[in-house]
Amino acid sequence: MSYCRFGEEGSDVYVFGSSLGIECCGCSLRQGHSTLAATPQAMIAHLVEHKIAGHYVPIAAIERLWLEVVGPKAAVRPEPEVMTRARQMLGPEECQDVGAQET
Repeated sequence: MSYCRFGEEGSDVYVFGSSLGIECCGCSLRQGHSTLAATPQAMIAHLVEHKIAGHYVPIAAIERLWLEVVGPKAAVRPEPEVMTRARQMLGPEECQDVGAQET
């Protein structure tokens, strides 16, 4: 499952689930080597690193990873600090409240 792809919505990252974990393929923070995360929370933290470096990461990718943690019907609050920081960096115009979405 792909969380985001290069160029999709202007994304500078390609993140997908694999048998090894969650992979940031061709990670520009790691000189083009892939970065593996064992948990969605770890990948969210990694994507925040991309944001800090000035890379464009679609908020939808972070939200999809967060839904892996809480499940589609669970309350999204309290959210982890890295998710809150990601929302603050992106600004309200790029963020959706995933708790408000009906599934």
